[in-house]
Amino acid sequence: MSPVTFTTIVRTEATGTGITLTLADAKGQEMVMAIPFPLVAALSGVLSDCVQSDGQISDLTKMPKHVAVGRATHEEVVLLRFEDDIPYGLSPAEAKKVGLELVAQSDTVRSRAPRRIM
Repeated sequence: MSPVTFTTIVRTEATGTGITLTLADAKGQEMVMAIPFPLVAALSGVLSDCVQSDGQISDLTKMPKHVAVGRATHEEVVLLRFEDDIPYGLSPAEAKKVGLELVAQSDTVRSRAPRRIM
């Protein structure tokens, strides 16, 4: 079954439990979708993360260009920073757990054959 490409939002309507979208393809064929609020929130985050400022779609997985690890000056906290975002603070135990899991997952990813998601 080949996917249908919808090109237009015909109608939107808020319901008590979410939103209803009416979409149309290039031939004018419409489809109505009821999307519950939790899925609206999840899609909103995913879609805003993958649309670039020029309107192009980027990969759905964020791949930071810069990652930094450090420690806080006056707290027992390990800092983890991606790009120029505010760093995440982890307890030493949590940082160790994350580090071990990163090593384990990188070994797993490296040892398996690539798979196509879409």
